[in-house]
Amino acid sequence: MGAALTLASKTSSEDEESLPPKAKRARLDPNLCSETSKSDINCSSNATSASSKTDQFVFTPSPRLLWLWPTSSASGPGFQQAKWENLPYVALVEIFRRLPNTDKYSAALACRAWQLPFHRPALWRRGNFRFNGQNEWRALTFVSLMGPALRHVTIDCSAEFEVRHGPAAQSAKNLSIFLTCLVNSQNSQVSTFKLTHLRRLVKHLAETEGDLVQLLSSFLTAQKNLTSLDLQHAGLSADQAFQLLESAATSSESSVRVLSISEIICPLPGYEVALDPRLLILLAPFTALTELSISYCYLSDDLLFLLACTVTLTLTQIAVWAGYVGRVEGRTSSRAWRHLVIRCPRLGASFAVKSIKREQCFKGVLTPGTPLTRLQLSIGGFTTVSTTAACFDHIISHFHESLQHFEFDLHIAKVDVGEDLAALVKQCYNLKTLHLASSVSDFGQELCVKRAVRRAVARQPRSKLKVVTFNGEEVDVKETWTTTFVDWLTEKLQ
Repeated sequence: MGAALTLASKTSSEDEESLPPKAKRARLDPNLCSETSKSDINCSSNATSASSKTDQFVFTPSPRLLWLWPTSSASGPGFQQAKWENLPYVALVEIFRRLPNTDKYSAALACRAWQLPFHRPALWRRGNFRFNGQNEWRALTFVSLMGPALRHVTIDCSAEFEVRHGPAAQSAKNLSIFLTCLVNSQNSQVSTFKLTHLRRLVKHLAETEGDLVQLLSSFLTAQKNLTSLDLQHAGLSADQAFQLLESAATSSESSVRVLSISEIICPLPGYEVALDPRLLILLAPFTALTELSISYCYLSDDLLFLLACTVTLTLTQIAVWAGYVGRVEGRTSSRAWRHLVIRCPRLGASFAVKSIKREQCFKGVLTPGTPLTRLQLSIGGFTTVSTTAACFDHIISHFHESLQHFEFDLHIAKVDVGEDLAALVKQCYNLKTLHLASSVSDFGQELCVKRAVRRAVARQPRSKLKVVTFNGEEVDVKETWTTTFVDWLTEKLQ
């Protein structure tokens, strides 16, 4: 060899293998040094022969790369590839905190170091469980291990479909075991408890080993910091429902801020829940309520006057579910609603009215004076055009100032509601969102509705309408040359 190559610093073969690929290429070929950032790799050249000048390179990691490839003091300046198992425990906890429960389990199987955060109680404060006949053993295993760590419990007993009688009966037994483990864990720090669609398992409660309602009552009695209680669609008997409310009112009545009890009682012929004095007696201790969700059949003037006295200045939202209303007479009066609004100035009412077939029923549900801010309206399949127009006229006449969110479901009715919607958008100038849905695939009806809404927004300068959807797809409320041409073409085709 005409020239001898001398290295200013020798590294071991192990450090050579740990070099980043970009550094390896720069060491083999000096011409690639220009591609490498000068702040990342410092180069120094030294000539050892006059006949042949060869650049010599010494690689020194910059501060920006030290955290990725720490130098080894034993072998001199070099690089050591970072390992995921060496992540700090604090970083692992933050990673686990942002993962779903299934991904937490998969990550814990990676190595022994990653298994440590998996058993940290602070990572298991929230638990969402489903008892629908599929993989219910996971809920039982979890509550037996992490029951004392839970702070937010959600139990959903709904099922999309059931082929046979078995799943519901087995789900009722598993739910009873789940609640037994939860009670035995002596956890009294649960702040949010949600149990929905229990009515699917009600007929199998007698087949369980323990009394499920008694287990629920014991669990609610033990709670001291409960802030949200949701027992919607439980479908229990009146005695069972009032037993649960009494347990919650006895233990944490002053801390419950959100109470949802719509359809907690299964309706029976000849029984009026609103006339039962136990309802008012059990709701009176809840003096810190900010949100209340009940069924329409529970409403009465006495209940509104009770709320005006117990939750003064605190109640901000009351949600009413009115499904399949056949009663023409209203349950509440305008005087009671106005009195409640005076005592609770920030109060807003949300009504969900389903399957209305007569305008008299609709007018009985929405009493003038109600602070209506959100309305979900669904009309039946045999509703006439005059009924729909009468319902819209009632909304415009009494709630044009307060209505902010409107959801309208045509269901299977082929009714032209373009003019009614245009009048609603034009008169209700505080309306912010409008969601429309239809089960009938009628392209002409969809075009007419969109055209009517756009024209109404254009004619109302004070309109605050920003979001309009039809069957989940957002509709552009601004008139452009494209929408104008489509509307003109639609009129010509009709």
